[in-house]
Amino acid sequence: MLVVYAEGGSFPDGLIIQSAFFTAIYWFFMTGRSDDPSSCLASTDDDPIQEYPLVEDQGVLSLVDVAYRYHLFFEALFYISAAQTICGILTRVINGYDLTRLLFNIYHLSQLAMMVVWIAGFLFRFSHSGRVCSGDLADSYDGDLYLVQQGFFILVMGIIVFLVFGLGFLNGIYRKITGKDTL
Repeated sequence: MLVVYAEGGSFPDGLIIQSAFFTAIYWFFMTGRSDDPSSCLASTDDDPIQEYPLVEDQGVLSLVDVAYRYHLFFEALFYISAAQTICGILTRVINGYDLTRLLFNIYHLSQLAMMVVWIAGFLFRFSHSGRVCSGDLADSYDGDLYLVQQGFFILVMGIIVFLVFGLGFLNGIYRKITGKDTL
């Protein structure tokens, strides 16, 4: 694997700060510090992931705790992001080409793991039960019933990811048509 070393073989400062920032955000949601309720049950009838984690199965009606899904999502992101932050700090403290290369590779593998977790989070959030518990289908928002803050955070991140991929796709089309390297 080709690893590009910046700033003398260590992580750039901005990358360490970004990882620490997102670690704090994921910790905030993981530990239940938001005003969202600790439980939100919704039907799994229209969900692509119907049985995880299933709370009650009453024959026709199956309920899932979306708050627990979100908790698992933010917990996985917290640990992955914390590992990325630690890898970045260790490259600043420890000198050694082989160890630095190992830390960079661990960071890259954690990025892949984070992508998988985010895909699961988007499935949780944009499924029918996720939309119900995030308050998307409600007439009025009641903070005691819906996971508004967690759902809104995942929604905003989904929009950002969609825009980044969309702009990358448009950039690729532009480069193909014009033969230029950049916009």
